[in-house]
Amino acid sequence: MIVVPLKQAALIYLVLSVSSLSSAEKSIHFNRDIRPILSNKCFHCHGPDEEDRKEALRLDMAGGKLGALIPRDDYYIIKPGQPEESELWYRITSEYEDEIMPPADSHKAPLTKEEIERITQWIKEGGEYQDFWAFIPPETPEPPRVDNRKWGQSAIDSIVYASLTEKGLKPKKEADKRTLIRRLSFDLTGLPPSIQEIDTFLEDRSSNAYEKLVDRLLANPAYGEHMARYWADLVRLGDTNGMHKDFHREFSTYRDWLIRSFNDNLPYDDFISYQLAGDEYENPSRDHLIASGFNRLHMIIDKGTALPEESLHKNVVDRVEAFGTTFLGLTVQCAQCHDHKYDPITQKDYFQLYAFFNNFAGNPETVREPKRGLQPPYINLTTPKQDLKLAEYDARIHDAEIRKEAVIRQEKLSDKWPDSFEKVSVPLIGPGSKAKSSETVFKSQFTLATKPSAALVRFLAHSEVELFANGNSIGKAYPNEQGAAAEISEHLRMGDNTITAIVSGPKIGLALRLDYTIGDTRKTLSTGADWLTKRTGESDWTPAEVLAEGNSNDQWTVKARSVASLEIDREISQIELERDSFLEEIPAAM
Repeated sequence: MIVVPLKQAALIYLVLSVSSLSSAEKSIHFNRDIRPILSNKCFHCHGPDEEDRKEALRLDMAGGKLGALIPRDDYYIIKPGQPEESELWYRITSEYEDEIMPPADSHKAPLTKEEIERITQWIKEGGEYQDFWAFIPPETPEPPRVDNRKWGQSAIDSIVYASLTEKGLKPKKEADKRTLIRRLSFDLTGLPPSIQEIDTFLEDRSSNAYEKLVDRLLANPAYGEHMARYWADLVRLGDTNGMHKDFHREFSTYRDWLIRSFNDNLPYDDFISYQLAGDEYENPSRDHLIASGFNRLHMIIDKGTALPEESLHKNVVDRVEAFGTTFLGLTVQCAQCHDHKYDPITQKDYFQLYAFFNNFAGNPETVREPKRGLQPPYINLTTPKQDLKLAEYDARIHDAEIRKEAVIRQEKLSDKWPDSFEKVSVPLIGPGSKAKSSETVFKSQFTLATKPSAALVRFLAHSEVELFANGNSIGKAYPNEQGAAAEISEHLRMGDNTITAIVSGPKIGLALRLDYTIGDTRKTLSTGADWLTKRTGESDWTPAEVLAEGNSNDQWTVKARSVASLEIDREISQIELERDSFLEEIPAAM
């Protein structure tokens, strides 16, 4: 069986964990047996936190001015090999209330008999300190010698057997093959074995049948899925923002990369580097960029819940906490407000980490309900063919924008088009009848003594409306409170003229203002009670009714834009909708 990177990392962790249970050299280990006692009972007053520290003593460290192994003037806090000469041992075993540690006013229980025995044995064995466990490079320990070489084949087996022997226990007999395959299948894939897998294993009589079973399960895609579950929990992977309205967010590509990393046995150093700074590689691959999504797995607070600056700060804090927990094995978040009271990290250390993880190029991630669940910045994971299709959409949008710019430039050069529109009050009219219809037609007829030199019309409706002047289509306005405007002097004539508006939709209401110039005289035509209206299918025209809400908001008359530019905007919107629909089928990564 070949054990390679990520699987090897898991194995090393298991070996180190189990090896701490037994050693040929020492029975007591500081990190396993002593640090938890001191952390719980002593570090609050004699630990890293300078503010709460009592006396000139740090029990979390051996050396230095305050270290526990440094001799004092006439006594030792810890005298290696001699517990009776050690102040620590004297204080934890004292029968006097004013001497015993921890003191009664600390609200911590005295050490138990077993804890005192551990510390006593530790001092007898030399009182050796160890660095914080997360800072010790992993090493494969020398397995202990055992007297039963038939039991177990690996270093882990030897360590377990030595530990059982030390406790006066004997291992159980090897489980039957059905039990073994069930245990192993759950351990490596999280799934029970299939009947076919069981039969294959039972029928294999070779001496390495178990090893072959391990290899088959490690090659199963379910292995990566199972292992990724634990890592996903550590890095706080989720499919939603995590609070408030809890909108969807898209991290399936990170999840897939995570599963693939375990199945492909990605080297562990790459596994870490890709996630922390994959985007910082000189020529980052897609996997580099996808994996760096680790930095985006924090909760997302939308604009309605917190200020963008507060959201950004909380995101950085979350990154620091996830990094400390996942990669350092430290509760670094405690040092946000003060030096850590138990773990070896200062407040300065914390904010140095904060500064590192604050190097994020994007803006605060506060988009309330982003398209496809993606907060910018993100990348689309397209194929070359899909890139060509997206380029086609972009070219169409670019072409439309150029045409729109040309329209606006022509308007600015025209003597008939104003630099800006003045705000005017325009009545909103509707049909007098309440009968429902899909279309309603409005018209106004007027007579001109001569053809106007300029005629500018502005119009708006509650639903989509198309305007006609003497039967010529002028253009459309759409129900978005964006008024439309057009220069229609070429469509007006001396004599009788008719302005017609066809409103399509359930909401009926039309507002129109025509400003035209004849000679030096400026005249106006507005919607009002003198307009006529009829529904689709009706033959008789009836007077229109001025609606009460018509004068509530005339701001649209200032913001009105030409029908030509509005039509191009609508074209661009349609292309963008097509593009968004196309992108829905394309994976992406934040």
